[in-house]
Amino acid sequence: MGSVPLADAEAVFRAVSSELGDLVARIPDGETGERDNWVVWQLPLLRSHPDLETVPPMPEYGPGVRVKVREGADPSGVVFGHLGYARAALESWPVFARLQAEGVIPAHARFQVSLPTPIAVVAAFTAVHQAELERAYEARLLAELAEITAAVPADRLAVQWDCAVEFALQEGVFPAWFGEDDPDGLLTGIVERMVRLGEAVPAGVPLGYHLCYGDFGHRHFVQPADTARLTAVANGVAAGLSRPLDWVHLPVPRDRDDSAYFLPLKGLALAEETRLYLGLVHATDGVEGGRRRLAAAKEAVPAFGVATECGLGRRPAGSSPACSRPTPYWPARQRRRADSARRRSAPPAPATRRGPGTAWSPTRPARCPGAGRRVRAGARAGPRRARRTVVAQIDVRHHRAGQGPCTTGLLSSPTPGMRQPATSPGRMWAAPGVPVEMMSPGNSGITWLWKATRNSGE
Repeated sequence: MGSVPLADAEAVFRAVSSELGDLVARIPDGETGERDNWVVWQLPLLRSHPDLETVPPMPEYGPGVRVKVREGADPSGVVFGHLGYARAALESWPVFARLQAEGVIPAHARFQVSLPTPIAVVAAFTAVHQAELERAYEARLLAELAEITAAVPADRLAVQWDCAVEFALQEGVFPAWFGEDDPDGLLTGIVERMVRLGEAVPAGVPLGYHLCYGDFGHRHFVQPADTARLTAVANGVAAGLSRPLDWVHLPVPRDRDDSAYFLPLKGLALAEETRLYLGLVHATDGVEGGRRRLAAAKEAVPAFGVATECGLGRRPAGSSPACSRPTPYWPARQRRRADSARRRSAPPAPATRRGPGTAWSPTRPARCPGAGRRVRAGARAGPRRARRTVVAQIDVRHHRAGQGPCTTGLLSSPTPGMRQPATSPGRMWAAPGVPVEMMSPGNSGITWLWKATRNSGE
C-alpha cells in the first residue's frame, strides 16, 4: 500500500525515514496530490480521450462514471498516451535519490513504485469493448513501467501491483468480459493477467502484490466471506511466475477476528522467499482489535507480517499522529549522531557534578555511555532519558550479537530463518543493519501503531 496523506513525495520520504529509520526496506512516494484516491485520477484521462465518450453513471461501487468507444471509432485502434505513472515516479525518484545521498533515507532502502492492474481501470470506468480497451491500456502501462525501470537502477527499485477489482469481478460487483464459458475461467484469466504483469518486472527488482477488496469511501465493495479467493489467486500467481515473488499482502476486515476467515490460508503455497503480510491493523479499533485478529490468524498461518488493510491516502492527514504533526527533518539516527558530536565537542564543565547514570568532570566533556547506539526506551543513557511515545504497550527490539532474538508484545511464531517486518507487531529475526519491510508499502505504514513500535524499544 503506497498512499500517505502528506503534501508531497519529499514529506513522505522524510516522515517515513524519521519514524522508521533503519527498519524500513522500501518506501513509496505516498501517491500524493491527484493520485490520492488510487485509480480515480485516471477517469479524467479516459473522458478526455478523443475516441471515448462518457455514458450515464452506473450504480456500482466507485464513482460510477464510465466511458465507451465513440460511434464510428475502431475499438481495436484506441491508443492511450501518457497515463502519468511514469511521470510521477520519475519526478519522485530524484527526490528519493537526493535524500538517500544526504543520509535522510537509509542506504539500504529501495524506492517502491506501486501500480494498478489494467483490470482496475477498465472494469471500473469503461462500459463496452472492454477487451480491446484492456489491451490498449495494458500496453501503455507496461511501456510506462519500462520507462521507470530504465531510469531507476534495479538494485534501488521495488515494484508492487495493486489488485482489487479482480476480486470485484469474482464477487459479481462488476461484469467480466472474459471467462464466462468456464466455471474456473474467470480465476484463470485473472491469474494469467497478474502473472503477465509480474513477468514484466525485470529480474533483480523485488516484486510484490497487494490483494484488496476495495477502500472507496472506506468500505469494501463486498465483505469477503473468508480468505478462499485470496488464497486461490495468491497460489495461482506464485505458481505461474518464472521469477521470484518477494511478498504478498492480503486484507483482513475489521470485524473478522474469527478463525473461519483465516482457515483457507492453511492451503497457501508460497515459496520460502515470499513473505506474507496480513492487513489486520485498523485505526478504528487499535491494538486490541489487532491482537484479536492476529490471534485468529495464527491458527492458520504461524508466520506473517502485519500491515494496514489498505493505503492511508484517502484519510485526512490529521487522522494519524505521525502524519498530523510537523515532519522532523532529521531522522532519529542523525539526531543521535548530532547529539553525540555536540557532547564530544562541548567545552569542559566548570565544576564536577554527578547526574543520574553518568559522571561529569571539569576535564572530560559529558558523554552518554554508548552514545550513538539505541537504548531501550525508558532506560538511562547518561544524563538524558531516551524519548518514549506511549501509545501502545508494544516492545520491539532487534537481535543483538551474542543474545537471543527479542520479541514484540504481539507474537506470531516464525518459520526458522524467516525475517519478519520490524514495523509490525510480529516476531522478528533480523541482524543489525538487515533491512526489513515497510508494509505496507508499499508498502505506507506510518500509522500510530508503527509509531508505537518504533519508539517503544531498541
